Amino acid sequence: MNGDPAHRLVLELARALTGSDVRELHHLCPNCGQTGHGVPSATATASATATATATASATKTPTTSTTPTAPTTPTAPETTIALSISRADGVIAAAATLHSAIGIDIERVEAAAFDGFAAVALHPDEPSPANAAEATRVWVRKEAVLKALGSGLRVDPRTVRLSAPGAPPAVLEWPDPRPASVVGLIDLDAPRGYLAALAVIGGRAV
Repeated sequence: MNGDPAHRLVLELARALTGSDVRELHHLCPNCGQTGHGVPSATATASATATATATASATKTPTTSTTPTAPTTPTAPETTIALSISRADGVIAAAATLHSAIGIDIERVEAAAFDGFAAVALHPDEPSPANAAEATRVWVRKEAVLKALGSGLRVDPRTVRLSAPGAPPAVLEWPDPRPASVVGLIDLDAPRGYLAALAVIGGRAV
């Protein structure tokens, strides 16, 4: 499993986040309960100093990455690290955090340039994007939120209402009993020709 470049990248983030020798990537499907697929996570096996909010990276060849961090706090042994991975045409985006749920998505700028996008992706109260880049911006934000929720596209993206593509990213409505304000949502720097977003539930996206 760890021969996968995406898995190696997300484990590197987990190690950077915790200072622990994190080697194993785990999956758990919230739908069927199986462990062979689904939401990724890892476990820190030793005490370390770690950042308490999100660390994210988008990488290609040559490597381009961003690693936002926050003030350090101690983490206890056997701390679970929430992880998220996204792939798009040779680019990998990955994110890791403690004490939160996290989702990341990256796509080519033109990914949402298809007929019928509004019908499959937009909440009834969301305006139609002005162009392909705006549509893809909406898409990566929504998919990041749904990944953080643990459902991915098993939940209809039309049930998520976001701020306008040109406005600061925010979740206004979502299919969860918790208030939408628990979701931190940001746009990430990404390699040229790509758009990316990061969502953190119960924490802070920085």
